[in-house]
Amino acid sequence: MKHIPIVIIMLLLGGKMLAQPASGKLFLGGNISVYSMKDKSRIDATTQDNEITTMISILPGAGYFPGDRLAVGAYLGVNAEITKYPEPMVGDPEKYTGLLYIVNPFLRYYLISGQGGIFAEASFKSSFGNAKIHFTGGSFEYTVTQFSAGIIPGVYYYLTERLALEAKIGWMGFEIETLTDEDDNKNIISSFGFDIYPSNISLGVTITL
Repeated sequence: MKHIPIVIIMLLLGGKMLAQPASGKLFLGGNISVYSMKDKSRIDATTQDNEITTMISILPGAGYFPGDRLAVGAYLGVNAEITKYPEPMVGDPEKYTGLLYIVNPFLRYYLISGQGGIFAEASFKSSFGNAKIHFTGGSFEYTVTQFSAGIIPGVYYYLTERLALEAKIGWMGFEIETLTDEDDNKNIISSFGFDIYPSNISLGVTITL
């Protein structure tokens, strides 16, 4: 009986030694990002809330390791956003709401591969959905489509042979967003750059099958 705890410890240590991306394995996982921002202004001794934004993104996904340092897969998920304007002026919006559905294939390369390491993920994300601006007595609605391609840096660590925690921090690439109103008028916005804004930080888990 005294040897049982020693055996368990050895099995756990052995599991950790084998814990790393492995060629031929499938994995399930996903990422979640929660972001909140409050904008305030102060005039003399008076502080006023200008806008409060809350955004949540949930992206479950699956993938495959064709090599020890390479993974391919896709995420499918949603992104919800709400912005409130506590004290709008006459004619200004009171609230903004948006809901986007996301399809996100990816290709990941592990720069450092082992129980813990660093990866770079090539992301090709398409999003579509609706957004609405709310005014007193009415609202203005339009459809939203987005496409982006870029590189996302990340880190991971295997807690067990199958379970790993990961974090993605930042994004570098380009994005095209098209806003279409009820009269079919379009506003196209394109951007390119490197972004480490808090909204581009996400946490996730992967389970190797």
